[in-house]
Amino acid sequence: MAEDDFERKLTAIFYADVAGYSRLTGQDEAGTHKALGESLDVITSSIEENGGRVVHFAGDAILAEFTSVRASVNAAVAAQGELREKNRGRADDEKLQFRIGINLGEVIVDRDDIFGDGVNIAARLESLADPGGICISGNVRDQIIGRLSLDLHDMGEQTVKNIAQPVRTYKVLIDDEAREAAQASDKARKTKPSIFRSPKALAGAAAVVIAVGAGVLFGGGLLNISVDVDGAVEATADEPAFSEKPAIAVLPFTNLSGSDQEDYLSDGITEDVITNLARSPALFVISRNSTFAYKGKAPTVAEVSKALGARYVVDGSFRKAGDQVRVSAQLVDATNNLVLWSNRFDRSVDRIFEVQDEIASRISGALAREVKGAEALRARARTTDNVEAYDLVLRARRILSRPGPSEIGIEAGRLLERAISLDADYAQAHASLAWALLRQARGVSRERHMQLVESAFKHAEEALRLDPDDFYTHWTMGTVLARKQQPEESLKSIRTALELNPNAAELHLHMVRPLIRLGRNREANHAAKTAIRLNPYHHGPYKVGLAVSQMALGEFEAAVDTLAKIVPRMKTALRPRLLLAVAYSMTGRDGKARELISQAIELKPDLNERSARRMLNFFGRDAVGPMLTALTRVGLPAFVN
Repeated sequence: MAEDDFERKLTAIFYADVAGYSRLTGQDEAGTHKALGESLDVITSSIEENGGRVVHFAGDAILAEFTSVRASVNAAVAAQGELREKNRGRADDEKLQFRIGINLGEVIVDRDDIFGDGVNIAARLESLADPGGICISGNVRDQIIGRLSLDLHDMGEQTVKNIAQPVRTYKVLIDDEAREAAQASDKARKTKPSIFRSPKALAGAAAVVIAVGAGVLFGGGLLNISVDVDGAVEATADEPAFSEKPAIAVLPFTNLSGSDQEDYLSDGITEDVITNLARSPALFVISRNSTFAYKGKAPTVAEVSKALGARYVVDGSFRKAGDQVRVSAQLVDATNNLVLWSNRFDRSVDRIFEVQDEIASRISGALAREVKGAEALRARARTTDNVEAYDLVLRARRILSRPGPSEIGIEAGRLLERAISLDADYAQAHASLAWALLRQARGVSRERHMQLVESAFKHAEEALRLDPDDFYTHWTMGTVLARKQQPEESLKSIRTALELNPNAAELHLHMVRPLIRLGRNREANHAAKTAIRLNPYHHGPYKVGLAVSQMALGEFEAAVDTLAKIVPRMKTALRPRLLLAVAYSMTGRDGKARELISQAIELKPDLNERSARRMLNFFGRDAVGPMLTALTRVGLPAFVN
């Protein structure tokens, strides 16, 4: 579709999100969920009473639009006032408070949703607001000045992610508490020197950046680097710049060992770095799938920055010679090609974990001295000290990343069982074995399938028991529960994983099917789009997830557009062919649907209505019936008992 074909309009964009929702959920999950529903009702009522339209909900966030700028601000002020009354009498750490951002901008309208820089700026403004407060852009201020009796606090121009020009920003001072806070901020700004005003301080801030922690996705990575949170935006003197997420891309570490057999180790280092960074809610981390598109290439930092929308780029190298390893890494600011930090670590193989211990020690001290929000970048404790077990898990994960039949799961499973025999308390080995067992469950008898899924569940339980604070163990449990057809429980586990790692694109993708099974189709569509935004160089399953959500919404034409280009490249993919056949048949293109059914039968000669139902059952009974009717009309064999 050409750009001019999109419907565009100028609108006032209203974005609200809960401050500290993960912390509140940890304190009282049921009570917080109930309070969230009540608070969203308050905000929704205020929006509608002021002539606005709720565009969509996304977990604890709400997006709305208004034809009147003044009405959008009135709605925000009224909502915050009512929410403040609901919080009266609660302790400060028990209050459910929203931040609200409002922007006036042009948006793209697509299927009742809105997109574009106008929406992105509203979301950035929300993150700049105080809990219980409101931030507006300069163009909103221009529309309400002299028309609404509100005091505003000028925050100056704020540089926000993926927006070319700085955004003039104002806080709406809705009560005496907000006025006093603004006055205190002004006083601090005038009297307190900024840490960014001296070259020495800048060097210190660069050191803060490298935040590294011990352990990661596979339980004890070789190296974990973090990034200069302060340097990501123009920080004011009175607070570090945690209000806007710096975007960072970690390129594949180069294997300099002279042997391709060591590639899995250099890849493992890269994945460890990405995973550790992604745990921080203060960062926007580009997905592994996107950065690994550069593996074996030599792009410039500027090229990577432009393609992925990342200001910071991390790259490094790994060399293994005999029993010695060398890990080198550097962090570069792509806006000026300045190397903010670099270091090299030489160790023997049996002391490889000292690399992460050394870096973690240096950075944790720097964070404690310089950054108020250091806990947001805390390093995880690794879950194994056994280098051989760690190596086996890396090898197994490399195998599981390959497409292929259930035999892939068997091969990986053998390695993971050896890893567990070396360290029975290695949570990531148990979690990875659960994934391997799910892979083995493909294309087997129903009875064998259930046995393998149950075995995967036991290993997922053990992984969660051993490491309940890791996103990967919760993700694993969520995936297993989805296979056990327990969507509510699956979604709960995946949401917990997202709280621990908000930047993991695949977690958003894995929410699509449970949400659809629960009938929450619009949320599923939003989750699929979020996954794609976090992983710009996404692969086929991301498009399949988007198409599934479109079909759940009855948007079969859109699903055809999504699937038609990728299915021919997915040579052995059965379910995507069935989905595209459904979409073609539901839009009257039976000829193309017949071709796809023929291809599907070639891949699975015993394919019939019953097995197709199993592959489509996440849509729910009411939706699957018409889909199966459409497929049998174009050649899907009936089930003969």
